[in-house]
Amino acid sequence: MNTTSSNPPSNSVSTARKVRLLLVDVHDISRHSFRQLLDAIGRFEIVGDTGDTTEALSVAESLHPDVVLMSVRVRGSSGIEMTRRFRAMSPAPQVVILTLYDSPEYIQETARAGATGYVLKEAPVAQLLEAIDTVLQGKTYSSPGLPPLDNTKS
Repeated sequence: MNTTSSNPPSNSVSTARKVRLLLVDVHDISRHSFRQLLDAIGRFEIVGDTGDTTEALSVAESLHPDVVLMSVRVRGSSGIEMTRRFRAMSPAPQVVILTLYDSPEYIQETARAGATGYVLKEAPVAQLLEAIDTVLQGKTYSSPGLPPLDNTKS
């Protein structure tokens, strides 16, 4: 796992600092690719990347990312359970699911767990950036062509 340690941020994301991201994906190549891509953009600080749920929770609790970018497949738990656990933290990071699955039922299940973004891994980079910006504004985001996330259904 890779981490960057620094003081935890305040609850609001100001324009003066980089957006703090935690990458959670069981595939090393995916994490590495996302890290390189997001580092190159220059407006993000990757506070950690891991494929292990225990490590992901530890990093989130100590380094307080603004957004968790997470695959639905993670070691030690499900993406849905992990979303619930991230969203129960204080401060709670936004959770954007990165996946190959476009099932409306699965999308809504992640929304009910507290995910605020849902992006297909095949999507253009611009969609991932739009998702991050949207969830930081307190709104939900789904890749175009997918049903909108509805966090109100039980």
